[in-house]
Amino acid sequence: SEGAFGGRRGLLALAAGVYLAFAPAFVTRYSLSNDGNYVEVLALGTAALLAVVAWDEDRSRRALLLLAGLLLGLAFWSHILAVIPAAAAVLFLLRAGRAAVPALARVLGGFVLGYAPGLLWNAANGGESFRYLLPGGATVAGAAAAPLHEKAWALLADHAIVLAGYDHGYGSAADLALRLAAAVALASAAWALVRARGAFDPALRAVVLLAAVNVAVALLALPYIPGNPRYLLPSILTVAVLLARVAAERWGRPLLAALVLAGALGSWAQATGTLRADAQWRRFVRDLEEEGVRWCYTDFYLATKVNFLSGERVVCSAKLGPTTTEYFFDYRAAVDQAPSAALIAVNPTAAEKLERRLDRIGVAYRRRDLMKPVVIPSRKLDPAEIFPDRDFPLR
Repeated sequence: SEGAFGGRRGLLALAAGVYLAFAPAFVTRYSLSNDGNYVEVLALGTAALLAVVAWDEDRSRRALLLLAGLLLGLAFWSHILAVIPAAAAVLFLLRAGRAAVPALARVLGGFVLGYAPGLLWNAANGGESFRYLLPGGATVAGAAAAPLHEKAWALLADHAIVLAGYDHGYGSAADLALRLAAAVALASAAWALVRARGAFDPALRAVVLLAAVNVAVALLALPYIPGNPRYLLPSILTVAVLLARVAAERWGRPLLAALVLAGALGSWAQATGTLRADAQWRRFVRDLEEEGVRWCYTDFYLATKVNFLSGERVVCSAKLGPTTTEYFFDYRAAVDQAPSAALIAVNPTAAEKLERRLDRIGVAYRRRDLMKPVVIPSRKLDPAEIFPDRDFPLR
């Protein structure tokens, strides 16, 4: 309805959409990533919030609540971080007065249906997914320990700036320009929020709740990864909606245009390195196939790329490590049961360590120095045989 955007729905939606289409570099990078299911959570969570807002504007459309629950269930099945839009939707509906309880019941029904596969899996696996909701329940590579006040400052000075457009690795002039553009985007969004003076229409209330929940969960329950604000990604929707409101002002239009241009240039600047890396990885996969490698033990960050780029013609398990996380347990089972398996080391130092271990247990091998060192033993070896003093957790 027109009320959702104060009578300017089309223009504001267009402005927010353009900002997200030419998003800051970090958002673009994660929008193109097949790692982590963030794209699915953002899409499904946003659609669910849109459904509850639409119901709030016309409460006779009760099917929208079932739809919202279904979308949140599917999002939760994709990634546990769907708890963020789910909590925002619940808080939004709690303001519905006497209609809140039946509304929440319908959302819950849809959620159970959408998350049914996840519920069945957790029932068979001791509720393992829910460990990610508990502080300290699961480790994340690259996370840094920090007291609460330092973490709060880092979310603003590091994560929020990167989310809004800053990108590491440029020279001093470009670095300053990107940092300035990010600061301007955040300051403009804050201006739009203050200017609303609490008189939020349903759409704005929903996205502000989303950001509030997102920040609270990131601060209290999620690890801090320097330079990587992936746990704040849901809040980019809030930034986009607030910047669209800035663009409703005459002075705000050139400002939004400048931010969109900065986002497009920042994202485009990643293209050369990204395309070069993609070509190297594809060549690496071809080299593995030419070497006759069909199965391998390696690290999580290598295994996922090899499995994806080879179309599973080469199946790799992350059991060798150092990061042994398996997104799909079937990969480990397949390699464990395979008649042979190459060992792909993360770097030459790790390859030399492997060679020393193989020499010690008397297993012959050959080494191929491809993009990553590949050690091919003369017989099938499980990493537990090579490193009997290590553990090999799936998660």
